[in-house]
Amino acid sequence: MRTPIHTLMAAAVLLVALSCKKTLDPSTDNGGGQGTGGNPGGSDIPTYTSTIFKQNSEGYPIFRIPAIVTTRKGTLLCFCEGRATYDDFGDIDMVVKRSEDQGKTWQPLIKIADAENDRFGNPVPVVLEDGRILLVFGWSKHESSMSTKVFTTFSSDDGKTWSTPVEITSQVKLSTRSVYQTGPVHGIVKQRDPHKGRIIVPIYGTTTNNLRSAAIYSDDNGQTWTHGGGMDYKLGGEPTIAERGDGSLIMNVRDNDDDPLRHQSVSNDGGESWGPHTTTNLIEPKGCQGALLTYDLGTSASNSVILFSNPSNTESRRHGSIKLSKNGGTSFNLMWMYTMKETSGMYSSYSDLCIVSGDVIGVAFESGYRNNTGIQFKSVHFSDIKEPYTGTNL
Repeated sequence: MRTPIHTLMAAAVLLVALSCKKTLDPSTDNGGGQGTGGNPGGSDIPTYTSTIFKQNSEGYPIFRIPAIVTTRKGTLLCFCEGRATYDDFGDIDMVVKRSEDQGKTWQPLIKIADAENDRFGNPVPVVLEDGRILLVFGWSKHESSMSTKVFTTFSSDDGKTWSTPVEITSQVKLSTRSVYQTGPVHGIVKQRDPHKGRIIVPIYGTTTNNLRSAAIYSDDNGQTWTHGGGMDYKLGGEPTIAERGDGSLIMNVRDNDDDPLRHQSVSNDGGESWGPHTTTNLIEPKGCQGALLTYDLGTSASNSVILFSNPSNTESRRHGSIKLSKNGGTSFNLMWMYTMKETSGMYSSYSDLCIVSGDVIGVAFESGYRNNTGIQFKSVHFSDIKEPYTGTNL
């Protein structure tokens, strides 16, 4: 028998949806980065398809780079970049939208941080143990797509308002790295020892011919930060991190060479160091962001249930799908495609995952050819992730 880590939270959110007055138990939440498994009655929760951010709307021509979490109150928060153009540089703001009905509809855009003519980007949200939402993100000059500063901001009212951003660059940037980028993907709060309660945020930095992924972490609810160890793979960026049942972490990275397979590494000390990297059976279109999510911690690393989302095609960014591992991320063998098989609806790019409630998983993803239809949301029951995944083009 597994011990689901979101069971109380998921059951409470379901009761709220049924107009009951039972409140959430905050001790069961872990920051939106991990979830429940096998929640009784979870299949009764509806699933939805909706548009979160539509291009050429709400004051922005372009929206890109989604990251999504579920708050303790059951609200979905989807963060992204509000852009003036498709370019990765220029005038880019940090924005968010909220859904209080499990992704069926989305409230008006909230601007979190305005960089004026410069760029705020690469959101990494985390729901903290005290219920606040932490957002870590990067900054760069308008003529560059590469962040050189790192900021944090907090919300104490379920994502409605945000504190003035605070720079933490001096705490986390190594002198050997000329550039730093955060995520982009949700971060996590560790649920098990070692370092239970530690906030883990994926980050990567560059030097000449060298791209290293790592983690930064905080042991005091995001007030102070430390740079952890780095992955040994030299061409891996845009990392995503998940926890397993023995308290170990896995980091999975985009390949920035010509390898169509993704790579990952394991940390047994809360992100302070990482073991030798291995090659996974997860394919990608020669470099594209992806997202890990722990659905069920289980009792050990070998039986943790891990999900992963990205385009499942080596030729172009299309056929986005959620892949399922029942052995702690060692291999992924089942899948569910959230895009169409053909036509313009088959295209997708960056994405992120969350547990909506019960056994329902949500994915926020860039959709359409060259992201021309904005950022979409779909949810799915865990039991529907059942098609074979072989690591070949879909």
